Amino acid sequence: MTQNRKSRSKDLELEALKAVKDDLEAPEIFRMSQRIEYYEELRTQGELPTTFIALEALSMLMGGHEKGHSKEAISSAWPRDWDEETFEVPKRVIAALVIPWLNYKELEAEKSLGQVFGLEPSLSTSRKTITSMKVKDQHLSLANEVELNYLAAGTKGKGSTLETVIEAVATANNVSFETVKNAHKTHKERIRNGLRSLGLLKG
Repeated sequence: MTQNRKSRSKDLELEALKAVKDDLEAPEIFRMSQRIEYYEELRTQGELPTTFIALEALSMLMGGHEKGHSKEAISSAWPRDWDEETFEVPKRVIAALVIPWLNYKELEAEKSLGQVFGLEPSLSTSRKTITSMKVKDQHLSLANEVELNYLAAGTKGKGSTLETVIEAVATANNVSFETVKNAHKTHKERIRNGLRSLGLLKG
């Protein structure tokens, strides 16, 4: 694909997109929304349990809060079809779930989930979900990086081709061109639908 900036800029709210890309909060909230949406899709396909999504959502909630994001900004990342009924929970309660969960994801099969949470003594090496989701998360992140950089560059009729952007993202993340290309192909429409819902992409 060798589409230049001019031909893709007519469908974009370029200034708004650049503002989102440059804002310290907006890109992270957008990526959070994309991850949750993707997880929900995998859940409906039977590839991911609800408990995984719940623990990841709690991790995002606590992480976003610690980075200073507002409750409104964080909640905007939740899918619209999630139950809107909410209630206050002490941070300590959430941390008791999130901290062992984050530790479990980093342990590389040294301990089972039950061991990390202090619920069982025996080792379980069944970590297929965690391993798989690390790869899926990385691919979604790569696709977001490609799409936002490619679209945000679209002005004045000059600029990088999609292939050039993919190459740059691959180099920056020390992965292959094909890995990034395939990730972008898989998630391009998901990301663009997300941008459309924010009014940043027309059509």
